[in-house]
Amino acid sequence: MRKNKLDIMFILVLLTMIGVSWLFSNQQVHFYNQAVEKNMQVTQRLTTNQHQLNKLESELNIKYQYDYATQRADPTVTHFFKIMRTYNSSKTYNARRDKVIRAKLAGADVTQSDLFKTDHEETGENYVDNSHMSSNFNSAKVYADKVSNDVLAGKVLVKYTMTTEQGDAQMSMALYDVRYDLVTNQITEMHYDYGINGVLGNG
Repeated sequence: MRKNKLDIMFILVLLTMIGVSWLFSNQQVHFYNQAVEKNMQVTQRLTTNQHQLNKLESELNIKYQYDYATQRADPTVTHFFKIMRTYNSSKTYNARRDKVIRAKLAGADVTQSDLFKTDHEETGENYVDNSHMSSNFNSAKVYADKVSNDVLAGKVLVKYTMTTEQGDAQMSMALYDVRYDLVTNQITEMHYDYGINGVLGNG
C-alpha cells in the first residue's frame, strides 16, 4: 500500500515537472516570436520607396536652385543632420538636441520641436536600445526656393544608412522644409516633409 502511494506521488511530481517545463517552453517560444515580430516591424519601418525618393531628388534638381545662398547654408545644415542622423544607442539618440544647441546650429523653434523627441517619448520604451538600431549620416543638400530678407526658404534632402539588429543596412532618404538665416548662419525652421523621420518615421 505504501509503495502504491509512493508511486502515485512520484507520478504526480513527474506530471507537475512536465507541466512546468511545457509552460516555460511555451513562454520562451512566445517571447522569441515577439522578438522576431518586433524586428520585422523595425525592418518594415526602415523600408522606403527608393524609386519615389530618387524621382524626388531629380525633381529637386529641376525645380530648386543650388547657388551661392545654398552653399552658405550647406555647412551648417550638414553639421545639423550629421548630429540628427548619427546614433547607435538610446543615449546617443536622446543627446542630439543638446549637441545641436551647443553647436549653435539652430534656434529654439527647431531644438524644442518634435524633431528632438526622445525614443521613449516616441514609443514608450528605449526603442533604439531594444531594437539594436543605429544610423550613420551620409549627406545633406540644401535646395533654395527663394531668398527674402536674408532668409533662405527651401528643402533639404538627407541621405543616411540605418542598420537593424539583423545587421541589414538600409540606405534611406528624408526630405525637410527649411528656413535658414543667412546673417546669423542658423536654421530658424525645420519641418519633416517626406521619408523616414524620428525612430519610427513619425513626428
